Amino acid sequence: MLFNKFSSRYIFIPLLTFLCFTSFAQPGSTDLLNKGQKARSASNYTSDTNNVHLRRQADNEWLVNELKIKEQVIAFRNKLFWFRNVIALFVVIFIFLIIRSNRQKTGLNKVLQKQNADIALQKAEITQQRETLHQLNHTKDMLFSVISHDLRSPFAAILQTMDSVRTGEMSAGEQKEILNSFYQQLSLVNLMVNNLLVWADSQQSGIKTDLVTLNVTEVINEILQLSNFLAKNKHINLRHNYEGEKWILADLNHVKIIFHNLIGNAIKFTPHGGTIEVFYTDDDDYLAIHVNDNGIGILPQKMEKLFKITGKDISGNGTNNEVGAGIGLGLIKQFVDANNGRLEVQSKPGEGAEFIVYLEKVEA
Repeated sequence: MLFNKFSSRYIFIPLLTFLCFTSFAQPGSTDLLNKGQKARSASNYTSDTNNVHLRRQADNEWLVNELKIKEQVIAFRNKLFWFRNVIALFVVIFIFLIIRSNRQKTGLNKVLQKQNADIALQKAEITQQRETLHQLNHTKDMLFSVISHDLRSPFAAILQTMDSVRTGEMSAGEQKEILNSFYQQLSLVNLMVNNLLVWADSQQSGIKTDLVTLNVTEVINEILQLSNFLAKNKHINLRHNYEGEKWILADLNHVKIIFHNLIGNAIKFTPHGGTIEVFYTDDDDYLAIHVNDNGIGILPQKMEKLFKITGKDISGNGTNNEVGAGIGLGLIKQFVDANNGRLEVQSKPGEGAEFIVYLEKVEA
């Protein structure tokens, strides 16, 4: 049994070896083998060729599709580019039209503003001319009013006095007294006329101020002497209280007009037997001249418009039915301001009034 295994193993190996050598040794069998291998290689090559062709065909189709897609994308982008350019062109045109329209509107607005400014200027000029004309008419009416009322009585009294003197109906002593009274009346009329002329000139050409150093106590004494005639007729006591000379920097004519009007108004609105006092106080810069009376005083509603209006609206009859033109207080305010001063009023109805004029003080 063991022999059979051994013999079969060793016999099989040589037999297999022989068969192999014989198969390699025979040319026909080698050719057949080569032909088979070649056939298989050809078959495989044909198959590979077909596969390559198919792949190339598929790749070509894919490339063609990709090319078409890219062409479509390019075409779309071109359309989008032109569409965007057209939109941009319309936007530019629209912006240009808006800018041009705005410029036109701006130009028209400037023209309209200039026209409106010209119209406003013309309107202001017309208004100013109208106010000036109204003021001139008011000045004219005021002058006629004063001439017809305030100057008529003094001139009538003067004519009556002159007629009495001319006829010789008076004694020498009476004539002397009448002449003194006559002189005082003429002085008052002269001051009143001068007052009117200065006021009328100030309304037309403005106030002209010539500041000089002057002794105000001397000026007040002069005015009180001239006003004493009117005060005596009402038995009014005029007092001038001061110690030493008082010097100020002011326009002499303006100071005369200011205090002539203040003292005249005090006499006008002070009853018979009353008292008018002029006295002084001062500070570092100003001399205050007080004109105080114990007359009828000023009503509150009139105090509010005391220096704001002129004419009959502010004027009133005095305690002896004296009439006035209503320009005195307006002049006082204008001249005080023109002389760098200020004006204060203190009054209670029925207890009198006090006017305080502050003017620049000068050391003697």
